[in-house]
This record gives sequence, structure tokens and C-alpha cells, in this order.
Amino acid sequence: MNKRSIHEDDLVKTLIKTVVHIPVARHGVGQFSPGDTCPVRHDGSRILDTHYRQSTRGAHLAAKQSTTQPNVRCWVWFRGGLGVDSEWISGFYGAPSVLGGIRIERSDYVPCRVAEWRVVFEEPADMKVGPQIPENAQWKLVPTDPR
Repeated sequence: MNKRSIHEDDLVKTLIKTVVHIPVARHGVGQFSPGDTCPVRHDGSRILDTHYRQSTRGAHLAAKQSTTQPNVRCWVWFRGGLGVDSEWISGFYGAPSVLGGIRIERSDYVPCRVAEWRVVFEEPADMKVGPQIPENAQWKLVPTDPR
């Protein structure tokens, strides 16, 4: 647990006291919405509204394509661990990635790119029989998406 020094506590209190909010036009010239504020100091200098700037940065740019076709249902091979057998896991959606391999995603799993040998697009006949694993195989590929 980090503890701030007395000097740091005084600095934080001073900063909190010197920040006030004034309305800012985000919706066009002279148009305000309730709750639209931009932090400014008592001397009139503005504190950057980084949340708004970050949320709108690149909004006009299209996202780079990360797959070569739409996602479809797939099964991913996971090797077993402590008390868990290796098996095909369902519930994933994937597609070939523009970076190679297969980009997979699932609601409770972080999207990532895996080697093609780990993914099948038709339900396996036996969920416990794995794929042919290449020697020195990569299980996860980095990065997930093009930048």
C-alpha cells in the first residue's frame, strides 16, 4: 500500500482547491449541453480535457481491417494444466487475420491471434482428440491487430 507524504497531500489539496469548471461549447458555436464542463484554474488557464480529446481522437478515421473475412463459429484447442485435460473449447468466433494465423474472440476471453493449427471451423468428432501440434509450435501470436 502506497502512502503519500504530507507534502504530497498538501499539493493534492491545493490542486483540488484551484480547479473550477466552466461551460465549454462542444456541440457547435455557442451551444452548450447540461454538464458540459472543461476544467480551468483560477488564473484562467485551461486544464486539458483529456477524456474528451481521447474519446474523439481518430473518430473520423476508419479502423484498420484485422481479418480477411467475417467471424464464424470455431473451436480452439487448449492444452491442459493442473487437473485439467486438453480439449477443444467451443463458443469462439474467428477468422483468418491479415497478420497471419486466426484472430479469435469470445465474450469472456480477450481477443487474440493464435496459430492456424489450434483452430477448426467444424465441430470436432471427439473433443478430447487434439490436432497435430507442430514441433516448436507457437500457441499465441503477437500483436493481435494491425496498428
